[in-house]
Amino acid sequence: VQIELLHSKRFIILKGYIFKDEDNIIVTGKVRRRSNAFGISGHVDIEILDTEGNITEKQSIPHYPRIVRRRGGEDASFSTVLKSIVAKNSVVRIAYHEQH
Repeated sequence: VQIELLHSKRFIILKGYIFKDEDNIIVTGKVRRRSNAFGISGHVDIEILDTEGNITEKQSIPHYPRIVRRRGGEDASFSTVLKSIVAKNSVVRIAYHEQH
């Protein structure tokens, strides 16, 4: 499985992982605000693409803390359980979506 990280203008998907835990496939990671961005919030979009590029699952999930502040170098975490089976050659796309 390939992981594709898509950053926004103000936020970076710092890390993205996919792993199997007993019966579940879990996607988890961290978000960091770029140094010149203000404390705005958003969410993480996760898409599973099959070998032909078709989206087989899409989720929009929150990160915690909800507002990523500039001072203190605080990263936000996200995690979700996928509802579908991820094929060996699939792509897991993780993107940050800003809310203004």
